Amino acid sequence: MSPLLILILLSGITENQGDSSIPFVSFDPNWATVFTKESVTLTCNVDPPEPRDQSYYWYKDNNFIRMYQKSFKIDNPIVKYGGRYQCQISKGNKSEAVRLQVSHGWLALKVPAFVFEGDELYVSCAGYPGYSARDAVLYKDNKVIGSSPSDADFLVGRANMATSGLYRCTRQVKDGVIYYNYASEEYIFVRELFSKPVMEVNLNHPTEGDHMTITCDTKLSPRRATTELQFVFYRNGHNVQGFSFSNEYDVSSVQLGDSGKYTCEVRTKKQTVEKRSNEINIQVTELFSRPVMKVNKNPLTEGDHMSITCDTKLSPHRETTELQFAFYRNGHNVMGFSLSKQYGVSSVELGNSGKYSCEVRTKSNTVQKRSNEINIQVAAQQASKVTVRLEPPQGQIYAGEKLEVFCSVDKVADSLTFSWCKHNELHCEGKTARSKEQHFVVEAVPEDYSEEYQCIVTREYTQDSIRSTKIKISVSVRLPLLTVSLKEVAVGDIVVLLCESKSRFFPKEYQFYHMEDFLGSIKGDQKAAAQFNVTITSLTMAGPFICVVQNNVFSPKSEGVTLFVMEPVENATISPGIDVLEVMMEHSLCLTCSVAKGTNPSFLWFYNNEKVENFHVSGLYQVEYESEKILCVDPVQQHHAGIYQCQASNQLPHNKTFIAKSHIVTITITERSYAVMGIGITLALPILVVVMALLLYKFSNATSLSFFFCHFCPPSPGGSCSNTPARQQETARHQEMDRDSSWEQNQYIDAPMEDPANEKDVCYTYIDIKPTPKGPSVPTSEQGEGSVTYAVVKSSAIQGGPKSIVYENFNAK
Repeated sequence: MSPLLILILLSGITENQGDSSIPFVSFDPNWATVFTKESVTLTCNVDPPEPRDQSYYWYKDNNFIRMYQKSFKIDNPIVKYGGRYQCQISKGNKSEAVRLQVSHGWLALKVPAFVFEGDELYVSCAGYPGYSARDAVLYKDNKVIGSSPSDADFLVGRANMATSGLYRCTRQVKDGVIYYNYASEEYIFVRELFSKPVMEVNLNHPTEGDHMTITCDTKLSPRRATTELQFVFYRNGHNVQGFSFSNEYDVSSVQLGDSGKYTCEVRTKKQTVEKRSNEINIQVTELFSRPVMKVNKNPLTEGDHMSITCDTKLSPHRETTELQFAFYRNGHNVMGFSLSKQYGVSSVELGNSGKYSCEVRTKSNTVQKRSNEINIQVAAQQASKVTVRLEPPQGQIYAGEKLEVFCSVDKVADSLTFSWCKHNELHCEGKTARSKEQHFVVEAVPEDYSEEYQCIVTREYTQDSIRSTKIKISVSVRLPLLTVSLKEVAVGDIVVLLCESKSRFFPKEYQFYHMEDFLGSIKGDQKAAAQFNVTITSLTMAGPFICVVQNNVFSPKSEGVTLFVMEPVENATISPGIDVLEVMMEHSLCLTCSVAKGTNPSFLWFYNNEKVENFHVSGLYQVEYESEKILCVDPVQQHHAGIYQCQASNQLPHNKTFIAKSHIVTITITERSYAVMGIGITLALPILVVVMALLLYKFSNATSLSFFFCHFCPPSPGGSCSNTPARQQETARHQEMDRDSSWEQNQYIDAPMEDPANEKDVCYTYIDIKPTPKGPSVPTSEQGEGSVTYAVVKSSAIQGGPKSIVYENFNAK
């Protein structure tokens, strides 16, 4: 940018100081530079707006151009259209000249024609219209402040005076197939939105009682004449008048306390620009000095003459000011305002004792000053000892109950004031009478009444007081009462907690807890009890439950309430967990019923949809029924075939019953054939040898094996049976198999050991669960079910020796 252009812009700093209606020129779009292929609209703005038929006159470089409308548009301007434009209304002043620059270059840095403090400043590094441009970089005073590979517009930020400076941008503009580097620069001058405020005061030396006005003056730029400004005033750094649209601070009657260092601050409504004035020191002169009390004699005796004088001194500059005087004893007026500065009593009495003060004021009451107190005493006879009697005695009482206090003295000198006071408190309940005793009643003692109290007896005239000994009042608080709708509940039940406040204070809030866990709260409703519903989610919610009543004084807590919580039965199942079970005749069979959840469940068994106990009682079947949970049949006969089901239930004490039924198990009975078994064993022996060889081969290659073990339990004198050796062998075998990570883990279940005296058939059972092999020749289910092999050893075979052991296996899927 040329130095000439900078000088031209700087020359526009000085604003017109004349009429506020001076017009100003604006561009749309608001850029001081346009390309020859663009357009721009010039508008002549006036505040307030002129009539519609108003004539406008336009000038370029101080030469009149034939334009008479408010706005006109220039399309595709040529370079010579650039210049300094002004407008004028009728015979008014010309507007400030605004420079328009028309560019035919490849690149132009576009900036606003005018920038003021607080403006959001945007600039545009624009390439010539119709040509592609890229990689814009913006500089201020040769420092990079922004860059963009594609956008031309940059937000510089909120403008302030420091934003002024020389801005330059560089960008590549494409001409044909090649991008060329270009640069453009402009100087941006940020103008003041408003001037720094200056404070003025209407009085050079204000005196107490004067009217003082402080003005905070500033001047807006004519281009922003409609901007709303707010003003605030400070004294010694403290706010004395908050932000408002008034630039004046008024004190109708200035006092000494109004002295200090004053400043004002001006800001825009949106707080984008803030400016503070310099300090001015204002000292208020005293109109008259603070009065001083003088008494002719102190202490006095009844019958003496008393004279009190109230002295003050007027300012030499206001010696003609008329003053008025008033006198007070113990804060009560004893002589109204008058021109006399003396108060006298020819013959004092006991009642003349007290704390005296005087007050001086101007006739217009603009200035008032009061003296310090002086204590004047008239000698008098002292009162006797004070005693106190309480009902109930000893001061032990519940909140809300009635308390009676009897305060008495031995003899009466004159009128006495009896006061029942909380220790160290100034406000007491008092009664005045010419008697030896006074009766105080507290109809409903509040919870916060606990404290030490005294009875204070004061002579009416002398104000001499004597006190009783300190008396301790203890107030006990009645706890809230918590009740529940049910004390025996099941998981899932809803229990209603009812909290009743026993306090005389209205509860603000009821809070409910389970142990230390907060459950919820309810706003207090006068004295009504609060109801809160709790869902029992687990056995751990037995309690205790408590409630807390919040009031303005205390937060009493109820006694804890504990519930009996029962868990309903769920998911009854029969073990073994298969739906169809094939059992050999003469064998023993035991089914176990269990539940996934449930407190103290009871069990019932059904055979073909009838209760098993009916058959047991009738003797039609040999059914063993143990502890309700296990159903045993020994030995199994054909008539035991059928469908079996168990039912679990439990019950709350108030006859609420929960029932869970198991799945149905179908039992089929097959007859055993020893002849066929013998032939099968004979034929299977060679095959067994081959299979064992294959199994050993697979074992050596770390593949899955299934073994069947049985530990024989011959009868012992103690009648006990132990399967520990077999279990230890099996555990050791599994530990060896675990060392090979590829070994498939077999799952097995040890059958319960039975007493040989009961002649049970099964001593040991091994169950092997393996996934069903999947292949083209083996059908599989969608769930990928496994196969289960059960191995059973008959105890009856043990008597024949090892050679007569019979293994019975059956599979289930």
